[in-house]
Amino acid sequence: ISAYNGSIKLPDMWSDVQSFKDSVQKIRYDNHYREIRDHQANVDFVKGTTSFLSDSTLEVSGEQSFTASSGNIVIGTGADPFIPDLPGSSLALTSDNIFAYKSSIGQLPGSIILIGGGYISIEIADMLAPFGIELTIIQSHDRLLPGMDKAISDEALRLMSGKHVSVIFNGKVKEISKSGKMKIVKLMDGDEEKILSAEEVVMATGRRPHIKGIGLEKTTVKTLNNSIVVDSHMRTSRQNIFATGDVIGRSMLFHAAVKESVIAARNIEGKQNYVMNFSAIPFTLFSYPELGSVGYTEADVINMGIDYEVVSQSLEGDAQSQIFRQRDGWFKIVIEKDGGRILGFQTFAHDGADLVAYFTAAIENGMTAKALAMSCEPHPTTFEAIPSSLRKYL
Repeated sequence: ISAYNGSIKLPDMWSDVQSFKDSVQKIRYDNHYREIRDHQANVDFVKGTTSFLSDSTLEVSGEQSFTASSGNIVIGTGADPFIPDLPGSSLALTSDNIFAYKSSIGQLPGSIILIGGGYISIEIADMLAPFGIELTIIQSHDRLLPGMDKAISDEALRLMSGKHVSVIFNGKVKEISKSGKMKIVKLMDGDEEKILSAEEVVMATGRRPHIKGIGLEKTTVKTLNNSIVVDSHMRTSRQNIFATGDVIGRSMLFHAAVKESVIAARNIEGKQNYVMNFSAIPFTLFSYPELGSVGYTEADVINMGIDYEVVSQSLEGDAQSQIFRQRDGWFKIVIEKDGGRILGFQTFAHDGADLVAYFTAAIENGMTAKALAMSCEPHPTTFEAIPSSLRKYL
């Protein structure tokens, strides 16, 4: 955007961004419908709502209304944006208003307050900062991305600071109100009360599994912390009922739901015993550069009592990072000291998602540092830095 500030009107660019987003989402939805059509011989697709009548019977209401019984049932009801119970919360937007198909933000606001310091807030701020919007993140914790490795959290803060996004830590929002065209946020910053104003407020406080209204109380399926409890085979407490995706409250990401669903389907077939490895679910924050992680962090392995070592690698000397002018990138690899098994990986890089995918396969398949050190990666790609960083294991 900065390269074209003199010749492009930002509101027009925002309209183009939304149109492009919608066009891609339309392609994706068409793909999903085509997948259903490709399996029409074995799949009946019904638009409507469903509620359990028992552990084996469902009531369906919609284009068709009927009851259905099955030997196996999979629950995949997803999650909804979590809206804290505070005065004026209905005035706030959610990520759905920004990213959903045909989303409702037609014009760019001049200022936005983002409540929450997780990946949703950071991705929104990173996307909107180049448009010159005044952005403020209110985080209730003492750092961004509190569930991630601290190096990732620190890098996220540096990224936000570099893009002139204000961040308030340990902020407790008390109330949202409206005054004219502005929305007012009252919060406690430590012992001090603060009042902030912006044209829009976005509630980015996470998502909550959707378990209400589906009749779970009529089943023997157990829940915990508003999530359906499953084992590593994706089975619930009821042998014939499986649950996958956001509704289980773990690794609430699209790709995790896909893998969990494959595990459930194969176990329903009963041909082989498939197990879900939750530690091999990759996380990527699509800022630029990208932040990513898969497997265990240093804090995780310390808590688990595992003897480990870390290989840290700067990407300053990496050829592709130099080409993309992103020489401040890095990655670190958490390695089991006894045996050299790859346990975890974290990165900040222009192609962080690709690097995380590489290590997802390594962790899923129990690969060792020596095996990766022997790999030959194409030049010029960031992957070259992986065997280079691990040569001491040869």
